[in-house]
Amino acid sequence: MLITEPVSLAGNSSSTNWDEPGLRRVKQILITYGEDAINSIQIVYALPLYLKLAPRHGGDGDKFYAFGLASNEHFTSVRGHFGVTNTTNETVIRSLCFKTNLGSFGPFGCQESFIICNNAFVFSSSAAFKDLDMHIVVFSDPFRTLYKSNVINNNRVLKIGPRGNLDLGPSFTTWDEAGYGKVKQILISYSADAINSIQMVYERNGKEVLADRHGGDGNCFASIRFGTGHYITSISGHFGSTSLNPSVVIKSLRFSTAAWPSGSKTASYGPFGSEMGTPFRFDSNGSDSLCSFHGSSSSTHLTSIGVYLPFRT
Repeated sequence: MLITEPVSLAGNSSSTNWDEPGLRRVKQILITYGEDAINSIQIVYALPLYLKLAPRHGGDGDKFYAFGLASNEHFTSVRGHFGVTNTTNETVIRSLCFKTNLGSFGPFGCQESFIICNNAFVFSSSAAFKDLDMHIVVFSDPFRTLYKSNVINNNRVLKIGPRGNLDLGPSFTTWDEAGYGKVKQILISYSADAINSIQMVYERNGKEVLADRHGGDGNCFASIRFGTGHYITSISGHFGSTSLNPSVVIKSLRFSTAAWPSGSKTASYGPFGSEMGTPFRFDSNGSDSLCSFHGSSSSTHLTSIGVYLPFRT
């Protein structure tokens, strides 16, 4: 039996705490950050039979970076700084740098200088200690603009859908990512009979931005990364109730892409989940990319999904 003890806590002890003990091997880390602080961190863990995407801790930043660890790679140290930024009087994590037995990642956040970033910290381990347990408190400050009209960045778009559960109640949350930019990556948590959550990485103003996670945990995890010049041509799936949930949820998803400008080099990702229930499909007819997404979710499932499509006159 694995027994873990937190090494320490660096940063602001009065913020919302989170703890991920027992999720032993880190497979990937997703970080959003700015010039003077770390905005959020999210971790993918390798469990015995599947990958698990943990919740996101924090808010949006100007920059986004994701890195993965090889099968023979493990953390040996995590270092950084915490302190007050120019825009907040609250103590936050200002920089992070991760070191492994094969290399290093970072620094992320403000440049490592005791003048700019005070209160340095280091968590280190011996080379044989492959499961480094850490507690990091991140200042949560969502930075986001929601576009409610059908004119986004001077471009006309069509809002299509959503499909799925349209009977929204107090336990459901609607979300809308119009105008976020070009979809670069999709993170999906799913189980044998439904889609548990979806999360997108957008390219906006030349930078990659990690959007919020919509839904909850699943038994399986998939990450879809779209190559340069590739765009989403269609999304299909099913919705309905599950054996454990009488409410309507998204049960399956499949994504198709093509390469710009010829439409060649098509690819398909999925299906994820269970192809049972009522089918649906959003198609761009191969001429445009599906821009971004909207929908609804509960604490456990993705309950509906829709798309934005460029409007051509």
